[in-house]
Amino acid sequence: PLPEMKLGELHALLLHAGYCTARTVERLPNGWNAELAVPNRDVVAALYTLVRRWVALAQPQESSVRNLLSAMLNGHIEVFEREAHGG
Repeated sequence: PLPEMKLGELHALLLHAGYCTARTVERLPNGWNAELAVPNRDVVAALYTLVRRWVALAQPQESSVRNLLSAMLNGHIEVFEREAHGG
């Protein structure tokens, strides 16, 4: 199920499904790095709804949601992954 996916798996799913597009792609010694973007407002709305459902299902504490959103908006992937998996 989607809520149990690792962040890298979710990125791949969103990219292959067309919900994200790659702006830049860079080959690294240990894999790949890509900057992803959301292609249009309809996709933004769909992703927003999906995240709201996840938050409602998980019923996390308010501080946890705040930390998760802050990490996501500021590009702190490690913090986002940690908060997404319960701190």
